[in-house]
Amino acid sequence: MRVYLPVLATILAFTISSGCEPSSTEISSTNKTNIPQLNQNTTPLIQEKAAPSLQAKDTYIDTSELPTVNKVSESDANSSFKVPFFIQEYQLEHPDFRHDLIAPQFVNEDYIIFDMNPSGSNQASIGLFDRTTKKYKKIYLSPKNTIINTLVGINDTLFWVEYEKQTKRDRPWKIMSYDLKNKKTYLVKKGISDDGTSVPILTNTDKYLTWIEYELKNQIMWSRAMLYDPVIKETKIIAEAKLDETKGRYGHFFAIQRPSDNGMLIHESVYTKTSANESKKTYQIKFYPYDMSSSIYLLDGKEIIDYVINKNWFVWTEEGKVTVASMHDGKIKYQYFAESEKLTNDTPYIVDHYLFYRYGINQIYIVDLNTGKRQKFSKDFASTSKIFNSENYLFFGQWEPSESTGRAKFHVIDLSK
Repeated sequence: MRVYLPVLATILAFTISSGCEPSSTEISSTNKTNIPQLNQNTTPLIQEKAAPSLQAKDTYIDTSELPTVNKVSESDANSSFKVPFFIQEYQLEHPDFRHDLIAPQFVNEDYIIFDMNPSGSNQASIGLFDRTTKKYKKIYLSPKNTIINTLVGINDTLFWVEYEKQTKRDRPWKIMSYDLKNKKTYLVKKGISDDGTSVPILTNTDKYLTWIEYELKNQIMWSRAMLYDPVIKETKIIAEAKLDETKGRYGHFFAIQRPSDNGMLIHESVYTKTSANESKKTYQIKFYPYDMSSSIYLLDGKEIIDYVINKNWFVWTEEGKVTVASMHDGKIKYQYFAESEKLTNDTPYIVDHYLFYRYGINQIYIVDLNTGKRQKFSKDFASTSKIFNSENYLFFGQWEPSESTGRAKFHVIDLSK
């Protein structure tokens, strides 16, 4: 069963991270390691390609017909329908879980895997729970005083980012991998995020690993959308943006990216000059194909939190609202409004003609995109993690306040059945 991914801005359970916009320094690859390094063939991109003019509109998604779309509120949307998915629940208990709210971040037929960055500890780790034996063990310990972030997996290989806990304007980072078959750890790539910009936030499809890198050079901040193919162990630049900071700001800055089967969706800041030293800041979401053909300008997006695309639908989330547009004609078909305009909606996933997303931090919803009907998919909990995906599974974690002393609850949705 095909899953279309937003693939999380961050693995942290309750925050949305984006590329922090900069202020000034220079990149270099430092930090020696004795871990074997994988091949790093990087294909440079000559220039960012311009978006075509589609249907004589500024953006492909037409937001001008909002008053006529099917607006569905919290109260009238919950007409029940038969859900063809089953949740399998796992309850874990161990002293290692006492000081961290853990959530499943990679699932396959055999294992559930997650990272742990416990408060008060100077060392992070990766844990493995065997779905058959129901036993837990640690499979990796990070160097001291480092954080593990955005753990994901492709087939039998895990990937994550490591960086030091100390806050610095220029932050060294490493992208690591772990082979579940030979139990070996590798260095995929290393670098430095300049001038307070974010370290890489890993996302993935079933085939590719993606992230954004930042480099400040001669007062110009470069954003580069990166793709790594674990089969051929090759990295290439899919798109890049240039932000000139010599006099004010002028240009583009990549903030958040999401991969799909055919390309990357990128939420970017656009600075347009209004005077010699001043500029106007706007936001947009563009689609950059992996083959580096012309990008597509989809949407203006100041308040957007998360988004996902496939050949039929483009979905984006905001505070108190989820919007579904057709990719066939660019028109909005559904909008779903929550009881609270302040609570966030995030991590949308499209599975065939069903949409999953998280509302607030305590509920997962499912939508039948054929009918527009929506209903609650999970039970209400005090805390529910974002939704994660790997292979034929969606999954999330839940906790009650009484379960913060060594207990965790994982929910796995098998999409193949």
